[in-house]
Amino acid sequence: MKIKNSEHVFIAGRTGSGKTFLAETYLAGFENVIALDTKGFIEWKQAGEVPIFTRLKELQSFEKGKAIYRPEASEMNKEFYEAFFRWIYDRQNTTVYIDELMSVTSNAMYIPE
Repeated sequence: MKIKNSEHVFIAGRTGSGKTFLAETYLAGFENVIALDTKGFIEWKQAGEVPIFTRLKELQSFEKGKAIYRPEASEMNKEFYEAFFRWIYDRQNTTVYIDELMSVTSNAMYIPE
């Protein structure tokens, strides 16, 4: 299955059904991927050594490859999520992987742009 760069993908399933494994396996072939990991569960075994950042300011100096942004509690809010997605947009050529989309929004009607 080929997903175009401009498309968004939503993977749904029960807990333990392999959603995270599927996403990580699919994204293994992508060069620049930033995983937003609000629950602290992403391990990214297929990618080898992947840096983990807990502060957005530190992540913003990351130049190339795969990384995990596991924000500390003080950065788990709308202001930081908006700044994260703005940085991704400005950076270009980067795929974002969010394991739990509902963890970055306070309601189902708002999803960061």
